[in-house]
Amino acid sequence: MYAFLQVSALLAEDPTWSGLLRGLLVLTVLWWAWCAYVWLACAVRSEAAVVRGVMVVVVAVTAVISIAVPQALADARGGLYGPLVFVTCYAVLRLSQIAALWVTAWRERDPDRRAQAVATTWPALLALAVLLAAALVPEPVGDIRLLSPTRVALWLVAIAVDLGGARLVNVARWRIWSAPHWSDRFSLIVIIGLGEAVIAIGAAVVYTPVSGRIVVAAVLGTALLGALWWVYFGRDADVGEHALADRTGRARIALARDGYAYLHLPMIAGIVLVSLGLRKTMGGLGTQALFVDTPPLGAVPHLALFGGVLLYLVADEVFWRMATGGWRRQRLLTAAAVAALMPLTVPIGPLAALGVLVGAVLLLVAVEASGGAGVRRDDPARRTGSDA
Repeated sequence: MYAFLQVSALLAEDPTWSGLLRGLLVLTVLWWAWCAYVWLACAVRSEAAVVRGVMVVVVAVTAVISIAVPQALADARGGLYGPLVFVTCYAVLRLSQIAALWVTAWRERDPDRRAQAVATTWPALLALAVLLAAALVPEPVGDIRLLSPTRVALWLVAIAVDLGGARLVNVARWRIWSAPHWSDRFSLIVIIGLGEAVIAIGAAVVYTPVSGRIVVAAVLGTALLGALWWVYFGRDADVGEHALADRTGRARIALARDGYAYLHLPMIAGIVLVSLGLRKTMGGLGTQALFVDTPPLGAVPHLALFGGVLLYLVADEVFWRMATGGWRRQRLLTAAAVAALMPLTVPIGPLAALGVLVGAVLLLVAVEASGGAGVRRDDPARRTGSDA
């Protein structure tokens, strides 16, 4: 939660194209570290002493790395060297997870877990080496908003190695021992992301007198986040869990990796972008009367608001496709509508643009709710098999 808040605050402090790139790079790196611990929790017994010890270390290191998030790619003048602090903490997180996996695999003499340990180690070590090289690149200090092209390129290489490594290794002996546990972790992280966005709505106007515009915007922002909650939890999370439980072997690992570890990243990124858009919308309203025009949002916050919703909808629909084998026309039409509205709403005020976006997404929710698309115990989609 703290790390999400820091990434959102980082984006809000620098709502530019370079700030957007920085925020998404940091989010991706933190996401993959989190996925590594979800995998660990599903691969070993949580009551094992080594796992408990690692978790205690992880809590402390996560607090430090969250503090270092604003200086992950550029150092501020004075104090410790920010990029190196971030990479060091990240290395401790990843190496602790790898060590716990190796220790439990050898103690239990489990060849499947040993295979997982080997497959996890090499891309992580290579990615860490590249990130360390990026941190040691000599660059001017004093402004954390400055982005070094060399450092950004190295981060992109490290991310490609770490995320791509999971697709290159042989997963024949990998295991997801508990499908409900795996899917529940990702459902909870979506809830955490939506919760962070709610906090962003209030944080943007904490020192601003309450006005009618702020009240309306808060209601609209909450309605938007509620609609995004429905999009995933109305049916998709439950269907994904049962599809994962019904599959075995390579099919289960493929869905766990592609549908969850990969596809939930753009969903979370979409929520973080929506959080940025809502924060900037709320912060620019002021105390004017409700129908007084205000300047439009800047290009980046507007893109974040509409593009975040679009990214979330598309990623969720691809996740549905992986779980069930089919597409939903109403979801695709809504995504197309949001994409069309994005450039059309650039010239209008932020409150009006938010209202248009909320109306489009709530229309989708209304159509699905009226058609009975919510979770049902007897829904055949819950029993999706490995041939879906």
